[in-house]
Amino acid sequence: MPLNEGLKPTTRNLRSLLAFAALAVLASACRDSSVAPSSPARTATVNRPVLDKLIGSATLTYTPGDGLYANVGGQNTIYIPANAICAQGVSGYGPGTWDDSCTPSTKAIAITAKSWLDDKGHPYVEFHPALRFVPNKWVVLYIADNKAVLDGTARIIYCPDAGSCVDEATTDPSLFTFHWAGGVYRRIKHFSGYNVAAGAEDIESAFGW
Repeated sequence: MPLNEGLKPTTRNLRSLLAFAALAVLASACRDSSVAPSSPARTATVNRPVLDKLIGSATLTYTPGDGLYANVGGQNTIYIPANAICAQGVSGYGPGTWDDSCTPSTKAIAITAKSWLDDKGHPYVEFHPALRFVPNKWVVLYIADNKAVLDGTARIIYCPDAGSCVDEATTDPSLFTFHWAGGVYRRIKHFSGYNVAAGAEDIESAFGW
């Protein structure tokens, strides 16, 4: 879903978006530190999307010293700061490892990204190879979706290679989806597939405000 040129993310306004997201997560963390949890962490699974139309693809090169800010097809954008990708083959990958410390890769990495529309008209973005990011770095995926802008429940969900998709923000507030003119965006901790879906709680209930 193409965006008006004036609504595309830029390196300048991306810094503002990241700052807002970080402040929201910090506020949530401060609240949680003063209140003991009263129930187990919530989980949320979502059916896998039915991919309907390929809308773009891109082959990108990540250079550790420079980072990467690039279009990944269909006006969707990825931002990876410098020294943010864990060294491949030695860092571990999979649920339970996303917050494990790792050594940043010192090698350039070729990344393939493909963007589709699903049967509901929402974007789906898939990345190869599977990569994990250094835990103290903020990698951000911006997905252009005019429908999501009008739906306050829309969020970006993680879709592994097999099985149901997952709303990771239900157990990690730093992965909450934020709305912005023209689309939605959030932090991601690893590469796989990501889809825009509806049905999340609003920001106040998700952060406990």
